[in-house]
Amino acid sequence: GSPMRVDADEDHGTPELIIGSGKTGTVVALDADSGDMIWRAEVGRHENDDLTELPANESIMVYPGSLGGVLTPTAYAEGTLYVPIVDMGFAFTGSSLEPDLIGGAGALVALDATNGEERWSVALPAPNYGAATVVNDLVFTSDANGRVYAFARSDGAEVWHFDAGGGINAPLAAAGDLLRVPVGVSSPAVV
Repeated sequence: GSPMRVDADEDHGTPELIIGSGKTGTVVALDADSGDMIWRAEVGRHENDDLTELPANESIMVYPGSLGGVLTPTAYAEGTLYVPIVDMGFAFTGSSLEPDLIGGAGALVALDATNGEERWSVALPAPNYGAATVVNDLVFTSDANGRVYAFARSDGAEVWHFDAGGGINAPLAAAGDLLRVPVGVSSPAVV
């Protein structure tokens, strides 16, 4: 997702941070003034992603694959970063690759913004292309199966869900007590 500038813990002298993430399934925090790395955290499934060469005659699964990692915007509130994850592997050989489109899953992970440590994680049955949206004491997200979730920011407990009737592959938008959900069905809709 796009980098964000946060004041992770102003009461304890922690520097302002620039936090970014991406398809490698990593989240990185840099000191906003010096550019020095403060922390780096791996999120989601990681398997065989440190290979330096691929086997010539056998297939090997790599997570996150070319369509996995952190693909949509994260959210930040009061010292916690909420990270939407796509766990989708690719089978690689020395001459080809094949995505595991059927086996894709997702997650939402809460990280301590001061040190990158995981506070909680919730597994989702399908890839999380719906980003993370914070509203008061809840964090909203969704999955490619079309389910919208509200989790307690404090511990990740699911407090609500809604089946939107089609896949979701864009961020949710909140305004007041209204939650907009972009849904892809035979013709796109907003519910």
